[in-house]
Amino acid sequence: MLGHGRQGFGEEGQVRRDLRTTGGDAAHRRVLTLLADGLPESRHEAVLALLRACLFGVGAVVLLITPGDLAVPALLNAVFAFGSIALAAAVATVADPHLARKIGAWSTVADVVGFAAYTAVFHATPGASSLAAFWVLLAGPVRYGLLGIAYTALPVAGIVALWPPVQTTGEVQSASASLALCLLFSVPAVLIRAVVVRGNSRLRMAEQQFSTAFEHASIGMALTE
Repeated sequence: MLGHGRQGFGEEGQVRRDLRTTGGDAAHRRVLTLLADGLPESRHEAVLALLRACLFGVGAVVLLITPGDLAVPALLNAVFAFGSIALAAAVATVADPHLARKIGAWSTVADVVGFAAYTAVFHATPGASSLAAFWVLLAGPVRYGLLGIAYTALPVAGIVALWPPVQTTGEVQSASASLALCLLFSVPAVLIRAVVVRGNSRLRMAEQQFSTAFEHASIGMALTE
């Protein structure tokens, strides 16, 4: 009897684990379905929000393991990470491309303002600088190309020059080094965006040609298995 009871508990535990795994797989599939079926503009902003969440999540972990009193900066980075996940889930369902682009524009403004506020508060705390600067530097060029450097890279350089962050070693980063780092991250992002946009335009052209071939064919055309 005791052996059968233990076996029953073991089977019940296995069923619970299987249900949790199935639930996690279902949630994962729902997220992938939203990203796949959404508008390109909505999908683009959702992916950027998820990237922001990853960077802030990693930043929170780094701050937690860094020596010093960095609990508050780590908590703020974690809050930003969860907020970005919520934003990704919301923007993935947006059915209006103009609204999706507007969300991207306001997200850019919020990123710059948030980075300025965070830097103003924690710039004198050694080691408190997070990965927010890298995200803001990438977000502008990825969204707007070369203009993104003016939208995000130059403001970040000015913010860091106004409130230079103190490193864990106690050293203060110079303004010239900050500007060089801004350009180092922004320029490759512009080039990557140009390649991606060119590839997407070729893909749309091929899809349009394929659709036109069916719509204006002089004889009947069909795809069969």
